[in-house]
Amino acid sequence: QISTKDRLITSAKDKIKDFKTTLGFKDEDTNFGITGSILSIGLSLFEKKDFENVIVCFDDFERISDKLKLKDVLGLISELKEQKKCTVVLILNKDELREDDLSKYKDKIVDYDFNYEPTVAESFSLIKDNLKSFKEYPLEYFQKYKINNIRIMKRVINALNDYACFEESLKDFKDIEKELVENILEISTINALKLSVDFEKLSKYSMQNYLDKKNKEKNEDYDQLLKYINFGYSGYFYMSDITYNVVDYIKNSIVDKDSLQQSINERIKKQKYSSIEEQIRKCTHKARYDLNYPYNQYTQDLFNILESNQNNITEIINADNFLFYIQQLEEFDSENIEKYKKFAIDLLKKYLYIELKGDRYSSWVNQTISNIKNFDIALND
Repeated sequence: QISTKDRLITSAKDKIKDFKTTLGFKDEDTNFGITGSILSIGLSLFEKKDFENVIVCFDDFERISDKLKLKDVLGLISELKEQKKCTVVLILNKDELREDDLSKYKDKIVDYDFNYEPTVAESFSLIKDNLKSFKEYPLEYFQKYKINNIRIMKRVINALNDYACFEESLKDFKDIEKELVENILEISTINALKLSVDFEKLSKYSMQNYLDKKNKEKNEDYDQLLKYINFGYSGYFYMSDITYNVVDYIKNSIVDKDSLQQSINERIKKQKYSSIEEQIRKCTHKARYDLNYPYNQYTQDLFNILESNQNNITEIINADNFLFYIQQLEEFDSENIEKYKKFAIDLLKKYLYIELKGDRYSSWVNQTISNIKNFDIALND
């Protein structure tokens, strides 16, 4: 790229245009790759006066082509600096240079050496205003995994923004929100590092190595990518339905909102059901061990929980547990046995229907069916 400090040089601009035409570049191309002899031919078109007040910038210098020798290009830079009297800016990652020729020529061609070493937080501060949703998560993730590449950060932020429509509905369900956001952070980071990753193969690889630690199949690329996955409690990269949703988004750049909403609804339902099951468990535990908790209060509390959740009770507790709780009610409140029996029969019909659809070869299922039928003759019919 060539620019001027204070003005455009008409003659240089025209010569660049002629040079582009000769090489087959379009006129609107402002950047064009130059290698080997083409570079020398191009420079020969210019006179010394054409380079006055010109800044020549070599960016991504560590990505220099294998076809070019580093010392030749450094020699060219020296010529630009010493003979053509132009200013040269060399931008590179020194750690990624394959040769050490730079150190040999550095004293001759480099007048000022600036090290750009921002912290993760400093890099993130440059682009954080682009983040529209889930703002409390990215910086912590970037710092944890030492991600300091702004290009990767931007890709991750774009992905989080594309899922912004789910933030409001998840504000009261932090565990589900965290699961979604962690998947977005991990999958988009890996995709930014290495395009076209087969995430199913990556998951299978991590699972095989987790299960068979003695005969590990080594894949250095996969091992490197798996460092950005939070294995949580599983110990391997598990792909849930939410993970698949994010992977599809990475492939297609479109969020399948209906599918994700269904997954979220299922998790919310399970959370609610889990809390109801915990209420029942605490109630029976209290009746067993708290001497100040009378049985009439226990049966009242227990029946209120069962009755208020009767529409979803088959999804909250299994049939055997339901039978146990009904037996508890009948045992400790004999005056209302008929009420409890009528209530139970209607629900046990639902349980029976579920069990009959199950594995009829399972002795456990058959025993549960028998227990339901034995509760009342109406269920046997």
